[in-house]
Amino acid sequence: METSKGRITYIDSAKGMGIILVIFGHLLSLDSPLSSIIYSFHMPFFFLVSGIFANASGKFFPYLSKQIKRLLVPFLIVFAIGMAVTFLIPSLRLQKITDVIPLLIYARPIEINVGPIWFLACLFDVTIFFWIYFKLILSKNNLLINLISLGVLTIIAFFLPRVEEKVGFQLPFKLDVAVMALVFYTVGFLLKRYFLSENFGQPLWVRMTQLVSTLPIVILLPYYFIGQTYLSGGMYGPDLFWYIFTAFCGSVFVLTLGLICSKIRLLNYIGKNSLIIFSIHSLIILLYNFLLKLIGISTNILTSICGTFFVLLIMLGISVFVGYIKQIISLKRKKDK
Repeated sequence: METSKGRITYIDSAKGMGIILVIFGHLLSLDSPLSSIIYSFHMPFFFLVSGIFANASGKFFPYLSKQIKRLLVPFLIVFAIGMAVTFLIPSLRLQKITDVIPLLIYARPIEINVGPIWFLACLFDVTIFFWIYFKLILSKNNLLINLISLGVLTIIAFFLPRVEEKVGFQLPFKLDVAVMALVFYTVGFLLKRYFLSENFGQPLWVRMTQLVSTLPIVILLPYYFIGQTYLSGGMYGPDLFWYIFTAFCGSVFVLTLGLICSKIRLLNYIGKNSLIIFSIHSLIILLYNFLLKLIGISTNILTSICGTFFVLLIMLGISVFVGYIKQIISLKRKKDK
């Protein structure tokens, strides 16, 4: 397995592809067939990949502190940025400042144009749930109990949004969605030895088999059977098994492509900076859509493709700048020591 400074290059490459799909999906019309295909697996993929690197072996409070710094603090920072942009631009302005409160409580900041950071809030929930799940069940290393518990968890996750809708109550801070996200996170954790082994995607015929077998599933099932799904909105389609199966196949497809394209440095760089790109790319999409409207161009598949390149170009520039700032801070800390 090729590594670079402690990172798995093929996973960085796969995350790069994943974030490109996220941007492209956000630029597409929601009724587009491509949208239903991308949404069927792109967010489950990111939770699965996060689970591959899960480590809940320490004590709870140091673990909690780490997750707050890693996920909750960035969520609040980007939320504040989105709020500032929304209130500074008259055409985007909310009715009143108190309108922001429910957006924060339910981690639904789409109305302040930083909707994608629901992922940070949800992943924070997932890491906390996973610590408990790991300590109570997964750490026992009993395959049968692990599978049964994961099955029960999946059923609960599937029906929870429906129960919420029926009783007219929604859990705050994406706790409901986090249960389904935990399923994919746990699958990544349980299969980490496979995904991180030297044998993953080896030899070439195995890679091709993985691609050829998963691609038709990812294309055909969402289009003809499952329909539009949204992990962020708790919409998992009509059938639990096919939703999980499609999301898993899509994740394997992207990981296999990442393995094939692992030497493409640009993809690796995008993958390394996927968190920052994911967090604020919606603001760049806002700018792009404004420019389209300004010159009188309606959105279509071509503008979505061009917009993906536009957003990526700007986000890469921002990522370089943020990396430079981090380097300066790191050097300053070393000098202070």
